[in-house]
Amino acid sequence: MLIDFLLPSPCLFCSKGAKPICSSCFNQFEISAVRTNAGPISGFSFTNYSESSAKLVQNIKETAYLALIPYQARLMASNWPFSEPVDLVPIPSSKANFRKRGFNHTLLLARAIARLRPEVQVRNILVSQTNRKDQVNLNPLEREANLADAFRVVGAMKRDKSLVLLDDVLTTGATIRQAAKALLEAGSVSVEYCVFTQTGPRKPSK
Repeated sequence: MLIDFLLPSPCLFCSKGAKPICSSCFNQFEISAVRTNAGPISGFSFTNYSESSAKLVQNIKETAYLALIPYQARLMASNWPFSEPVDLVPIPSSKANFRKRGFNHTLLLARAIARLRPEVQVRNILVSQTNRKDQVNLNPLEREANLADAFRVVGAMKRDKSLVLLDDVLTTGATIRQAAKALLEAGSVSVEYCVFTQTGPRKPSK
């Protein structure tokens, strides 16, 4: 837009370069796909939950800075760990967060990744079916209880297909486990995950 040319907004991180993320800050992101586990579910996380990754995630979700999503997708797509075609299933926001934000950030991220990785197909087949609370202030046991039977499968389900869940942050893994449960009960032969960032140490799975 003309206003962006005349009054360019600064980079989210250094406040100097071009918006939304300057090339220097983008290239400094520490990204590597590490295989980890969320309980019995195996998958990949791309970066540690640092000041930078948290700032990127929170600005997408809480301020609707959606211009950041293509940059997040580029970071993941350039380090894509799956060698075969992937059916990517975005984990939906809670009903309350969707009403507040008006968008599902994981669906937008999945579509952005698919534009960069032609072998990726987005399968938007999970919906939230419970009025779960925000997870931020809950302990691990409360998170598990909060997410019990939180998701269900809708639409066309390839019952013999392997699927990959997509989320932005992995903390205790409760969300991943419940989403995987819904997919497996609906007939998926296997479920993995990929998340942009993971709290705590990223210990490679054995």
